[in-house]
Amino acid sequence: MLAHVLDFLAAYYPRYMCIPCLSTLIVEAEAAVQDSLAPTLGLDFATADCINCSRRRRGARFTDG
Repeated sequence: MLAHVLDFLAAYYPRYMCIPCLSTLIVEAEAAVQDSLAPTLGLDFATADCINCSRRRRGARFTDG
């Protein structure tokens, strides 16, 4: 599932998306998305405004390094 998430977030780089919105848009359970988003190469995490819901919360974005 991580490859699917990275592909999805890459389309919206450099914007952040919160985990609830990400799970809704890729049609996966929020818990499963949270588990797949363990800190890994290709993802950056920060508290930011979500590109989808505009709420300020922990989000993820694609990064190339």
